[in-house]
Amino acid sequence: MIKWFDELRGRNQLLFWTGLYFLLMSVYCLIQTIYSHESILGTSIYLKPLKYFTTLFLMSWTIAWLISHAHSKPVKKFVPVLASLPMVVYSAIILLQANRSTTSHYNISTPFDTMMYYLMCAMALLFLISVFVLTFSFFNQRKIKLSQHYTWGIRMGLGIFFLSLLVGVLMVILGKHSIGGPDGSKGLHFLNWSKKYGDLRVPHLMGLFSLQIIPLISYYWFKTKVQVLTFSILYFVVFLAFLITALLGLPLIP
Repeated sequence: MIKWFDELRGRNQLLFWTGLYFLLMSVYCLIQTIYSHESILGTSIYLKPLKYFTTLFLMSWTIAWLISHAHSKPVKKFVPVLASLPMVVYSAIILLQANRSTTSHYNISTPFDTMMYYLMCAMALLFLISVFVLTFSFFNQRKIKLSQHYTWGIRMGLGIFFLSLLVGVLMVILGKHSIGGPDGSKGLHFLNWSKKYGDLRVPHLMGLFSLQIIPLISYYWFKTKVQVLTFSILYFVVFLAFLITALLGLPLIP
């Protein structure tokens, strides 16, 4: 395990330490979720930061591992910065707003809240650009010193991951994540996905984890490019089905 950590840190120092910070903050938020009795919209004020810090921890270390395979020096130099900075600022605002006992997303109730929300949007756009650059780099790179099936696992994982970020853009445009009704309706335990309306967070989350799932399965399970592409297409179809279901205003689980 120590050897693996050394390997990860060697692949990209910035993303390694950023991910470690997110991991520690996840533990902090988990403890606060257990012991704090404050709530927003019926859930602990620290539940949302917990989910974000955990997701960003996985993102940081996954990108740190994958980016070492990129040949472009500018990509290796600038993408970690363009990815780390937005993630840190974005998550810090979420935690700040939680500590203020208010919401972070779509909150334009006061000048300060509006400023924080638009700063979050700017950080999300910067992160989107960094992921696009990384994704384009892997699809454009012809010679990668990896097996063909693993290479395509990385490409497809990044591709669907990028599409999930576009779902996030859609939520920003709409100013909410629920389709067919307002945000804040009764949701599933922990995930808090709406049980009454369509919820864009469902395909968004599924797409986010394609960054880990598809490359991992491609590396450990599949042996050919065809197997990887077949699984990736099936994954995309499920992602698309969840997205259409949400857009129709239908909950995943009523």
